[in-house]
Amino acid sequence: MTDDSLLRAVDLSFSAGGKSIISGVSFAMRPGEFRAVIGRNGAGKSTLARRLAGLAPGGGEVRIRGRAADSLSRRELAREICYLPQIQERTPAFSVRDYVMLGRYPHTGFWRGPGRGDRDIVQAALEMTGLAGLADRPLPTLSGGERQLAAIAGGLAQEAVLLILDEPAAFLDPFNQSLLLACLGRLNRVKGVSLLVITHDVNLALLFAQRALALKSGRVVFDGPPGDLTAARLHGIFDIPFASFKVGAANLTCPLALLEAGA
Repeated sequence: MTDDSLLRAVDLSFSAGGKSIISGVSFAMRPGEFRAVIGRNGAGKSTLARRLAGLAPGGGEVRIRGRAADSLSRRELAREICYLPQIQERTPAFSVRDYVMLGRYPHTGFWRGPGRGDRDIVQAALEMTGLAGLADRPLPTLSGGERQLAAIAGGLAQEAVLLILDEPAAFLDPFNQSLLLACLGRLNRVKGVSLLVITHDVNLALLFAQRALALKSGRVVFDGPPGDLTAARLHGIFDIPFASFKVGAANLTCPLALLEAGA
């Protein structure tokens, strides 16, 4: 039978120090999908992201467009998956353009310098993320949100079919969060970029994602449309009661304790 999924995880596991971090994790993503992964701290979300990107070896199998990820070289895998870890405070003293150009390495290697085509791809990535006007700025002079956008631009320059982002909006103020999330939505809708976003923000999943995956104690406890994340289901995932409410056409949630504290 033909596997038409973009990404398929089959019975993934990972242990460290004799402790199971994720176990029996299976799911599939279709091309162009925006998927959110939610769960409590320590649920295994970041470990799953690293396992999918080939950075945390363990049991089970990851398949990319029907090919076993373990059968791919690091450069071949980098042409399929771009993994962006949580925001880093220390950044290299590159210009934004040179930093984004690093994303071309899977295509150029060490020995071939960037050509006209590579420069065009980097310019397009800068424009798509709204950074064209900052291309010559040193990376450390950017705000946290702008640095996150630069990392995403590098992922676009990498031309991977899937971007895996670990808490991309963490530590960002509402203005920078809105820039980042608008960019991700644009990449998904306009460019058809497939996204797997690790997040603590349930409302991000409700507003942006087409599917959500919830982990609890390293196991999948929900895999489906975000609209099916009822208050009762969220209570089971996070071990705290939730309240659901509508803002315009959007269904949103909030931990009940926060609403009661503000009453």
